Amino acid sequence: MGSSVADKKEKVKRRISIRVKWLLFICTSVFLAIVVSVSIMGVKVTSIFKDDSISLNKSSAQNAAAQINLSMATYENSLEQLSQLISNQIKNGDSIKDIQQTLKAFQTNNENLISVYYMDGSDGSLYASPHMDFNQDARETKTYTQLTEKPETKWMDVYKDSVWQVPSVMILTSRQLEI
Repeated sequence: MGSSVADKKEKVKRRISIRVKWLLFICTSVFLAIVVSVSIMGVKVTSIFKDDSISLNKSSAQNAAAQINLSMATYENSLEQLSQLISNQIKNGDSIKDIQQTLKAFQTNNENLISVYYMDGSDGSLYASPHMDFNQDARETKTYTQLTEKPETKWMDVYKDSVWQVPSVMILTSRQLEI
């Protein structure tokens, strides 16, 4: 008899009421539903942020490219104006001192230009503002050679400045004069 009472106690301990089973089932179902919902929402939000980030990056890149194009067009326009000024001075027979004054005034009035110069094709001289020591025949330079081969506005390679000793990288733009 003693063993049958012990068996009944074990059976009682093992039994879980239906109410507790339903409660566990409902809690587990709600928990799984919340986990699935949060996971799906996380995936959706991540994809939305990625799409927004990509479109924002594209927009920023397009704006930056437009600003660079505008700046480059401004530089090119400035170069065309200087070219026209110097061409007119040469046609009018102005002296090199007058051309140097024009270079200095042009460079001084345009703070975006580090330097402006004029290469004299007749004697290979280079006149620059601000003044620089250039102990070479300008006709032997890559710039002069390229401009005489195809006379148009040229955007030369990006280079590290060696004449001005400025710690930056610059872009050289050159234009052959139409005389």
